[in-house]
Amino acid sequence: MNLALWNGYAQIERSSNRISEARKVYAGALGRYRSFPEQFRSNAPLLYHSYAKMEIEEGRHKTAMNILVNLAEEQRITDSISEIDVPVTRLLRARKSGEDPGELLQKTLNRALKLFPNNTMFLSLYFHEEVRGRIPLGFQAYLKESLHKNPSYILWTVAIYDELHRQQPYNIDRVRSLFDKASACPSTKNSISLWALYINFEIKHDELRRAKTLYYRAIRECPWSKDLYLMAFRELKSQFNAEELDEIMNVMIEKEIRLRISIEKFADNITSVKELLDPDTEVNDSMLVDQ
Repeated sequence: MNLALWNGYAQIERSSNRISEARKVYAGALGRYRSFPEQFRSNAPLLYHSYAKMEIEEGRHKTAMNILVNLAEEQRITDSISEIDVPVTRLLRARKSGEDPGELLQKTLNRALKLFPNNTMFLSLYFHEEVRGRIPLGFQAYLKESLHKNPSYILWTVAIYDELHRQQPYNIDRVRSLFDKASACPSTKNSISLWALYINFEIKHDELRRAKTLYYRAIRECPWSKDLYLMAFRELKSQFNAEELDEIMNVMIEKEIRLRISIEKFADNITSVKELLDPDTEVNDSMLVDQ
C-alpha cells in the first residue's frame, strides 16, 4: 500500500530497461490506490509525475498527456491507457463545462505545477504551448505569483528564458532587471548558475565592465565556486591585469579551493601570470582540483 515503494519498484524496472514492466507497476498502483487507506494516498501525485515523465522520455507524448489529464480530473489510471489522443468525449465534456481543449490543457498544467512547481518539463510545456497560441495566456502571471510566494533558481531561470524568447528582439533592460531581482533574492542570490548566466549575458552584449563588476559580486555570494573564479581566467581574462589575477588566486587558496600545484609552480607553468592575458592561452582544469 506504500505508493513510494511502488514508485521505487517501477524505477528499478525502468533502470533495467524493462519499460513495459514499469508501465504495469505504475498502472497497477494508480488503478487501485484509491482503495488504500487515506494515509497511503498522499504519494499518488508522485506516481503520476514519474509515470508521465517516463513516457515523455520514451517519446510517448500522447500517453503522457493522458496520464496528466487523469491527474487533473482525478481519474484512476487503467491498463488501457496508451499512445492515443485525449478521447474526444472528454474534450466534449470539457466544452460543456465552458472549457475548450486549450483551457483543459492549461488547467492540467496548472494542477501539475501546483504539485511540482519547479518541474522543468511542465514549465517548458506551458511556455511553448502558450507561445504557439494553443492555450490561453497565463504563464507569466503564474511565474510572477510563484516567484513572489516561493522563488527558486529554476523559476527565475524560466522567467528569464521567457523574456528572452517570447518575442524578438528581446528587451535587454527587462532581461537585466530579472537578473538583478534574481541575484538580490535571498533564496537565489547564492545560485552559481544564475550568476554565470548573468555574467555571460553581459559578455554577449559586449558589456565587459558590467560583467567584471558582476564577477566580483558573484564570487562574494558564492565564494566556494571554482567555476565562477575561473571565469576571470577565461571569458573575462581581457578585463583583468596580472596583479588582479594573482589576487584572485590568493583568494582561492584562502577559501580552500586548493591548487593541485603551488602558486609559484602554477605561474611557472604558464611562463608568467601575464600570459593568461594572451587570447591564445587557455587555463586547463587540470591545474586545479575540484571544488
